[in-house]
Amino acid sequence: MVNVVLYGKKPGSDMLKRSFTFVDMHKVKLKERESFVLVDKKSLDEEVKKSDVLFKIVEEYRDERGAMLR
Repeated sequence: MVNVVLYGKKPGSDMLKRSFTFVDMHKVKLKERESFVLVDKKSLDEEVKKSDVLFKIVEEYRDERGAMLR
């Protein structure tokens, strides 16, 4: 199952709503080969962790803002 998607150009808002973690490929260590790309696990894990924390902050903000508007 795919959990993380690396991107070179930021995906559109429709894609961002999906249940993937999106990571900018320029923020991780990559080794490009002819048919595939190798990603350094440590740098990927660090970016995923940052992304997960940011997502939680945004979700909490939306929940609080929604509660204030009700």
